[in-house]
Amino acid sequence: MIDPFLRIRRRSSTLYPGVVFAAAMLSGAIITTATGEGVPSALLGSRRVAAASAGELSQAWQAYGRSNLEQAEPLFRQVAEATNSSAGERCEALFGLAWCHAFRRPLSDTLGAIEIFARITQDFSDDPLVPWALIELGNLRVKKGQAGQETGRKFYRQVLARHAESPAVHEATLRLANALLYELTDPQMKEGAALLERHLQQHPDNPLAVIMHFRLDYYYGDIRLDYAACLPHAIKVAELKLSDPFRWSRQYWHVAEILRLRLGRSAEAAHWYRRIVEECPTSMQAMAAGQHLAAIEKFQPAATKGGP
Repeated sequence: MIDPFLRIRRRSSTLYPGVVFAAAMLSGAIITTATGEGVPSALLGSRRVAAASAGELSQAWQAYGRSNLEQAEPLFRQVAEATNSSAGERCEALFGLAWCHAFRRPLSDTLGAIEIFARITQDFSDDPLVPWALIELGNLRVKKGQAGQETGRKFYRQVLARHAESPAVHEATLRLANALLYELTDPQMKEGAALLERHLQQHPDNPLAVIMHFRLDYYYGDIRLDYAACLPHAIKVAELKLSDPFRWSRQYWHVAEILRLRLGRSAEAAHWYRRIVEECPTSMQAMAAGQHLAAIEKFQPAATKGGP
């Protein structure tokens, strides 16, 4: 079965891996907070201060950041096994060690990573890293594009049910919705879309909001062909902007074409064609956008020059 989210599309051909990377970086940012690597502490709130093993943990994360797992793994293990390490330090070291197992090359040690992440959830139940460990347990089990993924999805659901105050809830929501949407069956896709809609209502400014809107944009527009439902999400993606500037003009074009072709609202489409011309004059869409804009302004002189 072809995965529709990975088809070459007019807006993005590689967004899903970017989403996963962004979510992983959010998780990684949480980890490094403890060792004072300059990551915004607001992501996790009040966090323990590393004491006895601060130096080793810092070295371990620096090595991990350089993809030097051969150096990082023994440093994480040293802290995890040290008798003078605090519980928080051991938990953090175990998390890093589990990632070393998960991303070991040339062959990952998935079972070893699962064992360590499970240990974190069992032995350090009050630690802020627990919901992130649950997410990793889900990630290691969910097989994208395959049916029957509830074995992995249950870990994301645990985060939503038990750790609603953790910033991990945003990533867990996106991961769960993705896993439901990838089932490509109507009940699961509807559940995934409803999950994202509800989360955006409750947390409209969460750090993964633009990707959540992108998912809903695709679901309503490309799968359900419900362009009225798609439009507000497409506009939010255009306003919030994806991380790649080359995608901005594509999204402006996408919104304009929905308004002009699907909904018959050319006057509003003019705003988005104008943004392409003014903000992205060297983009692939700029020439066509200029032509459409000129035609709209010729036949609809009252077309607004303001917002949609």
